[in-house]
Amino acid sequence: MEELRAEPIGLLALVGEDCDAIPQGRGQFGRSHNNPIPVNGVTGTGKYLGKLLSPRGNSVFFHKLGSVYSETCENPVDAYEVADVTGSYWDILFFDIYHPRRSNKSPLGYRLKPYDKNIGDIPPVYGVNIYCADFPVNLRDVMERRANPPTCARRLREKINGYEFERTELQQLRLADIKNELTFLAPPVAQESLC
Repeated sequence: MEELRAEPIGLLALVGEDCDAIPQGRGQFGRSHNNPIPVNGVTGTGKYLGKLLSPRGNSVFFHKLGSVYSETCENPVDAYEVADVTGSYWDILFFDIYHPRRSNKSPLGYRLKPYDKNIGDIPPVYGVNIYCADFPVNLRDVMERRANPPTCARRLREKINGYEFERTELQQLRLADIKNELTFLAPPVAQESLC
């Protein structure tokens, strides 16, 4: 709770609905801006994505595309591009950060890693809450400049080496569609990583 109170939106999140899915949500959970994943602030988004496993069972890299208005949420929702660590699966997921806790539900095909008492509530996170041009190739550089602790950037370097990352045609179409809807663009350099 203290972590959430420290965020600029913390008080709004603390009075938000405690839920695993938005009751009035429409469309596919997590993949529609009208049915975003409820999380507790920006930090909650990072922790959720750190626990998320792609439909292929891999951890995901992520960066924030920006925010969009939703017909079902009072505040704009955040859009994140995700790619699994092998580059074989790409997606766009939506988050509503104005909730007192993170959802325990995962989008269709995904799953959440179970709680690990050795690492607690701080899973390894491979992403940032800013836009990264040439994602995920330059993600390592962005995280190295901002990472706290730097071990996340080191682990990212280890994971990204040896794989080719090229967006599928479907992902390129999804990006083109969402970029037309973005109302707030994620800043390219101003915010810290979620590591």
